[in-house]
Amino acid sequence: MKLAITIILTCCSYLSYCQEGVIAVDITITDTVKPYFLDIYVYNDRSIICGMMVTKSGNYYLKDMEPGNYDIELHSYQSTSRRLYIDSVKVVGDSSTNLRIVYPGPCKFVYCKGYKPICPYDHADKIVKIVYGYPNKKTMAKAKKNLIYLGGCIISDCDPRYYCTIHKKEF
Repeated sequence: MKLAITIILTCCSYLSYCQEGVIAVDITITDTVKPYFLDIYVYNDRSIICGMMVTKSGNYYLKDMEPGNYDIELHSYQSTSRRLYIDSVKVVGDSSTNLRIVYPGPCKFVYCKGYKPICPYDHADKIVKIVYGYPNKKTMAKAKKNLIYLGGCIISDCDPRYYCTIHKKEF
């Protein structure tokens, strides 16, 4: 009997000293994306951490997280261009880290009338328009001559419009 009580007390004391935390993510969807279509990747030192659970209300809980800093990436199957990155989320042992996120957030590819495209690396040459949809023969010929860039067949409400042929960057 003493052995059984000792084992039970040892197990209980071991569980009480575990220093695992929880990240509670409350996501406000501002798009047509359904919460259960979101992928959440959590990185710690460039390795993916598992443990995501989704509730019916659209809240995400990442449980059994070791204390430390994590990077979080959110994106949906419906709109792969709308990725959201959150750097350095600190998880403290035996606590819950709460995040309130607006996804996907404002579109960063909105341009004013008369906008002259400038590469994020600060030059204006070798920039072409991005064409979306299924390409025909004329479009394919222009793409081979690097006069346009083919953006793919899947179109969302927030897609980049320009492509830098030097840096291979959409913006």
